[in-house]
Amino acid sequence: MLADAALPSPLTEVAAMVPDGVFCLGSALAFHNPTTNEPNTYHIAIRQGAKKRLHGNMPVTLHHFSAQQYETGLSEYKIDAYSVRVYNPEKTLCDIIRFRNTLVPGIVKEALENYMKMKTRDLPELREYSKIMKIEKILDRYMEVMV
Repeated sequence: MLADAALPSPLTEVAAMVPDGVFCLGSALAFHNPTTNEPNTYHIAIRQGAKKRLHGNMPVTLHHFSAQQYETGLSEYKIDAYSVRVYNPEKTLCDIIRFRNTLVPGIVKEALENYMKMKTRDLPELREYSKIMKIEKILDRYMEVMV
């Protein structure tokens, strides 16, 4: 019998299924800050135009991002011996705002509240990413409401 530590976690299983993918949206949000809106699928960003066949039983939703949006805010983490790519909190918040109309109601508010409580938040980087993502005015409206 194998020890539990030798078994891959669901995150590492999904990362192995989509090695060029990046955990995004609700998956990245849950990675950085546990949320009441735990996703029922793993959200993975891949480059626009990339074709990917998924094998396995893990629930995965692929999102095609332009090259610039795909590269922005990409971070790599080690989980056990595995490498997992996840967008940083600033990029994750921008993605949540960008896809707000297709996500669970209230997730933007919760994500923004949790982000503002983070000691490691980087507001200048959040502003820069909002420009890249073309959501700067929308972010400003949310920030005004929060303050």
